[in-house]
Amino acid sequence: MVPLQICYSFLHSRAAECFEVGIVAFNETANIALGLTRVTDVSWEDLLHVLPTNISGGTSVGAGLIKGLNLLNGDMKGNHLVVVSVGAETHRPFIRQVALE
Repeated sequence: MVPLQICYSFLHSRAAECFEVGIVAFNETANIALGLTRVTDVSWEDLLHVLPTNISGGTSVGAGLIKGLNLLNGDMKGNHLVVVSVGAETHRPFIRQVALE
C-alpha cells in the first residue's frame, strides 16, 4: 500500500476515534498542513484534501517530528503522533537527533 493510501485508510478508520486531528507534511523541511482541528468541525473530504499529493525531494523525518511535537505543544500525554514516510532519511534533523533532545 502506498503512503497516501495508508494515510487515507488511517484517517477513515481511526480519526473518528480522535478528538482532534492535525497534519504535518515533510520532505527536506516540514510544515503544518492542518492545525489541530476537531474532527466534527471538518468533513472527511476536507481532511483528505490536506494530505500532500506530490511526494518528492529528500526526507527529514526529524523535521516532521519537531513540527508534530510543536503542533501538540510538546504534550504527548494522551496524544499520538503517527509518522508515514516513503523513504529513508536523507536530510537533518534525523530522528535520532530529535529523540536525543
